[in-house]
Amino acid sequence: MRNIEGYVCVVNIPNLCDKSIPRMFLFGEPIEFADGFYNNFRGNGLIPYGSLSNAEKGLKDLTKRFESVEIKKLKMNLAESNEEIFSFEKKKSMIVVRLDEFDAILIGPRVNEGFSRYPLYGEELSTNGFKQFNDFEKAFYVCSEEIRQSQCKSVLSTFSLKNLATKVFQLWLF
Repeated sequence: MRNIEGYVCVVNIPNLCDKSIPRMFLFGEPIEFADGFYNNFRGNGLIPYGSLSNAEKGLKDLTKRFESVEIKKLKMNLAESNEEIFSFEKKKSMIVVRLDEFDAILIGPRVNEGFSRYPLYGEELSTNGFKQFNDFEKAFYVCSEEIRQSQCKSVLSTFSLKNLATKVFQLWLF
């Protein structure tokens, strides 16, 4: 089981085709060929920022390009074998991770009917609002169909994306 824990920058990009469907992307630790202190999370090997201060550096760079950026705490437990997939039977908040040579596509349940590149129940997290499967059977079905149709390794993972606790300061004017 691969444990992935750290911070990610979440970029919300307006969807010009359908404003009701979000387009949110995760960015993490920069690796080779990064053009700032960030890299697309699904293309960097699923590596989040290891510290909040590094995530803040990424946030600073990303806000130069995008209007809506925030830092969130990410936690994933990624199954690395078929045996580990079945350890998810009683878990909630699962996603399917399709792994190919250069990318890791994060897939949750379909929430936007008619807006899916999959002829399946699944939809990329970037357009479903980071919704997860809460039913092992549905998650397992999407995982096995991803394997069958894409001929790529696909596994299950738990997925948690939480807002950071923020302190609210009030300025009292007398």
